[in-house]
Amino acid sequence: MSLLNEYDYDTVWKHSDPGGVFDTGPGLENKVDAGGCFRFFPGSTTVFRLDGRTLHVLSLMRDALHQRLTESDLLAEPLPEDSFHLTLHDLVSPEMHRSEPVWADEARTTCSPAYLAEVESSLAQARELAADLRREHPGGVIRLSADRVVPLVSKSVALLMRPETEEDFALLMALYDRFEPLMPLPWRFTPHITLAYFRPGQLRGDLLRDAFAPLQPDPASRLRLELPVSALTAQRFQDMKTYADVPLRICFVCDGGLNRSVMAAALLNHLAREQSLPIQAEARAALSGTAGCPVSDAVWATLKAHGVPPDPRLATARPLQASDVPAFTAFAAISAGAADRVTTFRIPAARYEPLTRLFYGVPDPEYSGEYERAFEEIEGRMGKLMHSLTS
Repeated sequence: MSLLNEYDYDTVWKHSDPGGVFDTGPGLENKVDAGGCFRFFPGSTTVFRLDGRTLHVLSLMRDALHQRLTESDLLAEPLPEDSFHLTLHDLVSPEMHRSEPVWADEARTTCSPAYLAEVESSLAQARELAADLRREHPGGVIRLSADRVVPLVSKSVALLMRPETEEDFALLMALYDRFEPLMPLPWRFTPHITLAYFRPGQLRGDLLRDAFAPLQPDPASRLRLELPVSALTAQRFQDMKTYADVPLRICFVCDGGLNRSVMAAALLNHLAREQSLPIQAEARAALSGTAGCPVSDAVWATLKAHGVPPDPRLATARPLQASDVPAFTAFAAISAGAADRVTTFRIPAARYEPLTRLFYGVPDPEYSGEYERAFEEIEGRMGKLMHSLTS
């Protein structure tokens, strides 16, 4: 049986009428309280980040769900737009832990040292494995289409995503299988994006059916994803709406991608290495005309004078493309042109506003020749960033 046939066989239930009244899935109360707020529920996972356009569409679907079900009290609090992702492989969670006990107190507000160590160990392994897979599949893309909005194991509302070809599914499963030794899972992998969580209690199938109906994908205009393998990352979560990439991957953007963004990325990578922090930075250009141009000797000389070694990964200018967006945790637009470029991709504000406020306006040394002044500006602002990351 082909992978796509297996997917269709495994998800044949998606066309069932959810009618009637039924209980939410067991264990949901560990994630969501009776008032619909997310509980402390920490762990680790591996996911694909999504592009800005997809996040925008998903946020519209989320809003429609909540509007239609607002009086029913069936849904937990709305998920933030930037939290949407496609899970590849879950790792450690209170549901899938190996050590005992998980919690350090009866209120479940803190975890035991053994459990936290298990989470960190899984993240260290998953981080390296994700990096290996990105290197092994340069330019790799997995294409999927929206299939069906469904109640998933009576815990959440999910948008099932069907791979478009056997090749797409084969690559997706090849990536999945590489993480399986870290945490073997007792269920079959079904690609999906979570749109909302239920509140613990009882669900009314008729209300869900009516709320889902206008969101069901139209074959002629359904949401399609092109997931680059470069968007694969390990993540730490604190609850079902709060996720953080491991490592943080930060993209600095200036007009030409040859001076300010390069100095900022090189400096951050240097500081991260010195302090053993899981952070990676890259530089991009807002303009396409500098693509492939080499970074000037003046930039490298300035960095070297401050003890920052040259970084061959930053040797030439690379324009910021739509396909780059899912690969990064956050963006820092240093110039007006960079800010314009970043906002064209519908990136959620949480992913660019904080860093852009911090680094915007560093003077361009391209024409003034004041490379030292530009570096000092970047260094001062970088100190604030490092303080926020380590405090």
